[in-house]
Amino acid sequence: MPLWRKAIADYVAAGGGALTLTPLTGDVLLDPFLVDRLEDLRSHPEIGKVWFYTNAIAWKRISDEARWRVLGLTDEICVSVSGPDRRGYAQLMGVDKFDVVIAALQDMISKQRDIPDRPKISIVARVPEELGSADFSRFRQLGADSFSIDSYFHNWAGAISNVPMVRACDARATPSPCTVLYMAPWILVDGRVTACACANPEGRALELGSICRSSLTDIWRSDAWRELMQLFEAGRRPEICTNCTYYEDGRRVLSDERLTPFVLGDSPWDYV
Repeated sequence: MPLWRKAIADYVAAGGGALTLTPLTGDVLLDPFLVDRLEDLRSHPEIGKVWFYTNAIAWKRISDEARWRVLGLTDEICVSVSGPDRRGYAQLMGVDKFDVVIAALQDMISKQRDIPDRPKISIVARVPEELGSADFSRFRQLGADSFSIDSYFHNWAGAISNVPMVRACDARATPSPCTVLYMAPWILVDGRVTACACANPEGRALELGSICRSSLTDIWRSDAWRELMQLFEAGRRPEICTNCTYYEDGRRVLSDERLTPFVLGDSPWDYV
């Protein structure tokens, strides 16, 4: 928690805004300090939208009181599911937890209705493109605020092969840095800051500094970050970025007219 408070204090000092607790290589519901972290966030008016993705498998492992607190302190919970039924879920997720997730969603949505300024509950079905038209009626009938299908699978900078990709990486075709480098510095659990954790969860590349030694603002304005951006502009992007399917042309995204109504505190991902 001391390192957490340092990270949040640095973020607030930099201006604050939206914040996601979505972890990489883990699930936020496994965090024993989740309620403490959410309560700390809500003590800062500079923090805007707070949200996270979860597979919801561990939802009912936490106490009933904690579930109420999580819902009351969060603006949106996105539940990532896969497969339209028990068999399909087990095949795509590798665990037989379909019924557990259905029960978690039922509990989540039931409690949500009794909370003032209730959080948004979104269900995102992560399935290969060929299953996009599958019958997901079991999930649709739960009464979540939204249901969508996402058929994009990340190749983790080329570390995973045989990924059902829906778009080819065009990182080598443009000198523009990736959108993530403009929008989303990531603070790792040991305080190191990486320009991108999407394909780099252990921070082995793209490291910019550590909040244990510097402020987040100083790191964000550092020569290391500036030099990283210049590598893209010079057509010499880091090797980890070359084959990454998560790459998006940052300048194109930032000039998107859909970002016109964006204000500090919103999540830019809600617009583009």
